[in-house]
Amino acid sequence: SLQHVSRNPFRGKFIIVSGFNRIKALRQNKEIKVLVRPTAGDIDDYHCLLISIAALAFKRPLSQLELIISLKRLSGYIDGESMAKMSPAVFNIQLTQGFIDDLLDIGSLPEPVLGLIDDSWLSLKSAKRISHLDREGALFFLDIFSKIRASASVQVEIIQNILETAAREGFHPKSFFHELKISNPLDDESSDPVQRTRHFRALVFEQRYPALSRTRRAVQDKIASVRLPGTVKLTPPENFESRNYSVSFTAKSHNEFLENLRHLIEASENKTLKEILKL
Repeated sequence: SLQHVSRNPFRGKFIIVSGFNRIKALRQNKEIKVLVRPTAGDIDDYHCLLISIAALAFKRPLSQLELIISLKRLSGYIDGESMAKMSPAVFNIQLTQGFIDDLLDIGSLPEPVLGLIDDSWLSLKSAKRISHLDREGALFFLDIFSKIRASASVQVEIIQNILETAAREGFHPKSFFHELKISNPLDDESSDPVQRTRHFRALVFEQRYPALSRTRRAVQDKIASVRLPGTVKLTPPENFESRNYSVSFTAKSHNEFLENLRHLIEASENKTLKEILKL
């Protein structure tokens, strides 16, 4: 298969338009000559860019990173509306103008946003939320998500809780730790990433909902005082938006099943458990 190349007027050399992987494979196999198909002499950079994007998009779906980079480069020639209209022919998929505008906003964020998205450390939904902040605010959140591994929903929760806390207290989000006089758990690089993420999420939630956090800790302490065995778990309602507690247990045998039931029956007479369920 032939590669397409175009003459670079600034260097007097040819540049690759499509066939990057084939040329890379040939170079790795020590090939010094490559058969190419030159583009028309009057073709401009814009049309070379279209050829390059389409050549890859019709071979496989573009990654989020590739899509953002491609749209950013095309934005130097045409607007979002035009890109949306031509997207089936260029990207092999229909893109809406709103989605294109969102990706262009994300692409305008400072580094390391593209690396975080490509490595799946930052979701597009979270990046979109950050893209509406000023540069300092965006950098603050990008630093956070370069140090934790959280699901897309948890990322959005963290962003929202920090922004709401900052708005309530009247300070810039980047001053979150300084203004609240709390240490940043992300500075501890020795901790496990999962534990660091869990600790950070809980700390941010506590600053956003201090009264609810105190209630949650009190209930958890009371549950611990009931002294249920490790096989039995009593879980309070999430954020106490309801009064429904859940009980679960594990058993490897019928005897273990009966033993867990015995513990639950004994716990049902526990004074502390009765207090918990009255909260």
